[in-house]
Amino acid sequence: NNPLSGVIQVQAGDYTAYALVDDGTGLGTGLVYSWGNGLIGSLGRNANGVGAPGGLNQQSSLAYPVMKADGTPLKDIVAVSAGDVSCYALDIYGYVWAWGADPRRVLKGQTTSNDAFLHAVSIGGGQGFGMAVTDDYKPVAWGNNTATISTSLLAGGNLGNGIADGTCNGAPQKAASCAPVYILNGTSTTPHNDVISISRGDLY
Repeated sequence: NNPLSGVIQVQAGDYTAYALVDDGTGLGTGLVYSWGNGLIGSLGRNANGVGAPGGLNQQSSLAYPVMKADGTPLKDIVAVSAGDVSCYALDIYGYVWAWGADPRRVLKGQTTSNDAFLHAVSIGGGQGFGMAVTDDYKPVAWGNNTATISTSLLAGGNLGNGIADGTCNGAPQKAASCAPVYILNGTSTTPHNDVISISRGDLY
């Protein structure tokens, strides 16, 4: 087996690792490769976006390309950001792609499984939530807004939108948002409009 070459960026989640590998076009774009444990779809290799018994969808000790729902490799990617059990990729056109654990259906804001949902210039993935800076330089977040630190302690506020409760696909979720929401500036009701980059921790 040959080592990966032309690696632009490496990211790691809890159980899965990712590499952005140069595609040779000279545009700074590449394909995303994944390896590790993919029981919850974090390898990104089947149309349903979830793990499958056996095979490369479940576990992989070698790196293979992340695939779109139509069976073709995810390409033209300029940045990758790993969450705990999910991953986000930004393509050259500004679209954000997501795959991995999706217990609250918060990772797919698309109309179909092959359509990216957000134009962005920067991305970040946390513990059950994603973040991005839109192409008009406003910060947004979507997904889970609470996370269990211990059996008796919950942390929240990941989305930064000041909302305590929400619904996702018609079901109550503790402050979750299925679609991107603006990260607000303190007590203001308007988001920043001059953000150029965003980064994540597990819970923030």
